[in-house]
Amino acid sequence: MKNMEGVAIIDEKGRIVIPSEERRKLGLRPGDKLTVSIENGAVVLRPIIPKPVKVKANKEWGDEAFLKAGEAAFGD
Repeated sequence: MKNMEGVAIIDEKGRIVIPSEERRKLGLRPGDKLTVSIENGAVVLRPIIPKPVKVKANKEWGDEAFLKAGEAAFGD
């Protein structure tokens, strides 16, 4: 079989696996969402970039924001 790098195959359920090198180049991770469109006869996938979350200013932090390192890392 020829070099399959950069080739995606559609399975019987319509799923497509994007080759790992292309996912790495785009920084795609499991669970990321993509838009699908058809442009000039080609299927185009574009990552959906989440909007930044705004944090309210002038709000006091609770004690839960300052966990000990063990609690934060291991749920002590």
